[in-house]
Amino acid sequence: MPEPSKTVIFLDAGDTLIFARRTMHEAIVSICRKAGLEVEEQFVRQNAIEIKPTLGPVTTLDLEAFRAWWMRLYMELLRRCGYQGSIEEAQKELWNIWRSGSALRLFPDTLDALEALHVPGYRMAVISNWDDTLETALRSTGIRKYFEKVFCSYSLGIEKPDPAIFRCALREMAVEACDAWHVGDSMDSDVEGAMAAGIRPILIDYFGKYDSAPLGVPLARSLSDVVRILDGKTQGK
Repeated sequence: MPEPSKTVIFLDAGDTLIFARRTMHEAIVSICRKAGLEVEEQFVRQNAIEIKPTLGPVTTLDLEAFRAWWMRLYMELLRRCGYQGSIEEAQKELWNIWRSGSALRLFPDTLDALEALHVPGYRMAVISNWDDTLETALRSTGIRKYFEKVFCSYSLGIEKPDPAIFRCALREMAVEACDAWHVGDSMDSDVEGAMAAGIRPILIDYFGKYDSAPLGVPLARSLSDVVRILDGKTQGK
């Protein structure tokens, strides 16, 4: 069992701490309804899954390119929904929702899990591929206070899975890799990136994307599972 006072828990943000992916889906449904269109969130979600691979890679290191990628996605989704209003105005509304952090929310167990890790003395920090609104997102959802530091890809100029971002976090937190864990929802960015830096990963999967994790990597279905894994009570299955 890890000793809390010596252990640092790094956590991803989107779809690990914050229920980020649904923000856009709900906002598009709302915009369409205001225009008299009845669109189901599942329809938006499925079309987003289909469209994203056609847009090429998205990066948080260039804000203009990041914004342009999302604008293209918004446009394609709105068109598939049959939206007849001003696409440009709807794009602006969607982008402003993202930038403000107002629509972001926590998973049902996020606060309880963070408190459960905080009480015994685990040190915590965030490592996330995010644009310049990460601090806003953490503060707007009320969880910034739990983290000693926030390591944002945009601010550092490095994105996961590059092990350099994890090594930077280790240096700043003054912790050895053997005394650190990283929790995240992406097999490549979080699991493989952490392992490349010598950090033990925990794969978290609120949405049932994965049936299993690589050998030796715990699979958590929630942050509550992560707490139990770190307490040595389960194997995360």
